[in-house]
Amino acid sequence: MHFKAALLGLAILAVQVCAGEALAQDPINGAVHDDTSEVFAENGETPVLLLRLSDDLQPDQRVAAETVIGSLPTIAVGAGATHQIAPHPSMGELLVLHEIQGAGPFERFALDEQLERRGAMPLDAVYEFYTSDLALENAWASNVPLPIELGDIEQSGFAAHLRERLMVLARRAALVNMARHNSSGSISVCVSNTLPPASLCPTPRQGRRWNEVSESEPIYITVEADKPLAKFVSIAAINRDGGVRHVMTGEAAAYLTEPAPIVGQASRDEVAAQSRWIFAPDSPLNEQLAPGHHDLLILTSERPIPTSLWGQSLTGTVSSDVCAEPFEAGLCRAMQGKRGSLAPDQEHDITVIPVAVRGFVPRTRRLVRGSPASRAVSLWQAQLLRYRKIELDTRTASGRNRFSFKQSHKCGGAYIGDGFVLTAAHCIPDDVSEMRIRLGSRNIAHGGQTFKVRSLVQHKRGNARARRVDLAVIQLKASAEDLRKLGNNLQEVPLATDRNPRFVDASGLTVTGWGFQKARLPGQTGWLAADGTRQTQPDRLSQLVLDQVDMAECRARSEYSAYLSRDILCLRGAIRGGDSCSGDSGGPVTSRSASGRRLVGIVSSGIGCAFEDLPAVYVKVAQHTGWIDRAKAKMRNSRAGYYELD
Repeated sequence: MHFKAALLGLAILAVQVCAGEALAQDPINGAVHDDTSEVFAENGETPVLLLRLSDDLQPDQRVAAETVIGSLPTIAVGAGATHQIAPHPSMGELLVLHEIQGAGPFERFALDEQLERRGAMPLDAVYEFYTSDLALENAWASNVPLPIELGDIEQSGFAAHLRERLMVLARRAALVNMARHNSSGSISVCVSNTLPPASLCPTPRQGRRWNEVSESEPIYITVEADKPLAKFVSIAAINRDGGVRHVMTGEAAAYLTEPAPIVGQASRDEVAAQSRWIFAPDSPLNEQLAPGHHDLLILTSERPIPTSLWGQSLTGTVSSDVCAEPFEAGLCRAMQGKRGSLAPDQEHDITVIPVAVRGFVPRTRRLVRGSPASRAVSLWQAQLLRYRKIELDTRTASGRNRFSFKQSHKCGGAYIGDGFVLTAAHCIPDDVSEMRIRLGSRNIAHGGQTFKVRSLVQHKRGNARARRVDLAVIQLKASAEDLRKLGNNLQEVPLATDRNPRFVDASGLTVTGWGFQKARLPGQTGWLAADGTRQTQPDRLSQLVLDQVDMAECRARSEYSAYLSRDILCLRGAIRGGDSCSGDSGGPVTSRSASGRRLVGIVSSGIGCAFEDLPAVYVKVAQHTGWIDRAKAKMRNSRAGYYELD
């Protein structure tokens, strides 16, 4: 398939990619999807980037996005959009910018046949994929781009950050489509991990697609034409969020390898006159292509393209010295996210090809304590987060501004129904407005839904030095419909009523949480583990079976003197070295009963973590069911706010 140049016969490289028998077959078994026919209409004011605004946006979010888009003349909302601005699927306060499923040019460029991940996925599926077993086993995910996180509209710098990200995407659209819409069909390109034989592109290995290569193996790029190629080559890589990286610029002869003539066996004139280049694995190309999906721009010319052209600012005046020549001027306009037209010039060629660079990440480490939590013991698990609206950094890539549930994790909690969560009093931050509660997920990085706090009741003796009751009840700012949307991923846990429980092995006494995984010495703080290494947290919710310990063991420890025996459970891990730790606080302890699991305890305090096999203290829920009921009634019958109750 060839795209024909419309500008006075300009020689532009075709988007042709090798396959089995020749270099001229398409990597995705058909024509490249032209998703920008409206973008390059004759009207010079036609937008380069078309967006869609999600119906799920709140009115103030929509206004904020429309205000920024309206200030950018080359970007608009309209039919044919390739990207969408939408709320984060697990935290609606945050906005994200993501590719629309089915709108991109590489829809049939599948991740893996067995995974059936074809093209851009729905937003929630993208986040789910990146935290799934499939992603751990096939984590290169080259055609599943992570959404660009834009932040909260109330954050300082939100508008500037959104403007920057949109302009960068417009630059990608301008560069890629400038090449696609000016193709003559005279040149084919192949990217492979093995040395190509004459006039052929190596057949991809099992499970790979054309132009899909591994970063851990040599990368060859072959350019073949039906005429002698120009003397110089420039290559730039554009990633999915619009970042442009200059890969290499120089004389082609410097990068040639077999089976094309080797420099030492051919004169410079013979090298320059050939119509096939193969760039060796030790060229900059092999070093600059990180794992992921790239659009690779390849330009050939009789004189070198200035490398500083790729550093052109998105705003400001185009450099007159770098962009003086007509061909370079078109590139400079595209680098600013504007429509880049190429003047007729027989000395230059340009093409763009999709390249997938495959890279693997190691599996997550085996849990030191406990094991991945099952649904049966965790559907009521809550995550308490500290959400701070820091200033967005507009100077960096989107990853610097990415919200992290893992980094924001503070404590656990238990959903006890009707929009209420039970947790530990010591988990409540000084500024309650920074508190968020996530329900419906067993993965610390993704899933479920995040809610604001409407009201909070903390036990008056929650942090007392004597007769301490380390409990708090949180009322979510959530409607019944909001909670029903979580479906079978959320279940309330009934409260235990036995104030004198005797747990045996059959009780299945279990604690769950995302707390630290390594032993910790008494008094240690921060991320330091007992062995001097950095602490780790599990990605998957962890569960640990506990044993009941004679209360005398806890009473003998001065560290637990603030608690009354009647108010606590004294428990330790059923396996030696098992314990709850920092980050598990406030989380649920449940046990089996005739009618299903019941909430018997809340994680409260310990002496280090897994230190000398000492027991830890858990608040006895059955002792305080009356207080919990009064706390819930207080919030139902009062204005939203923060309360203390004895």
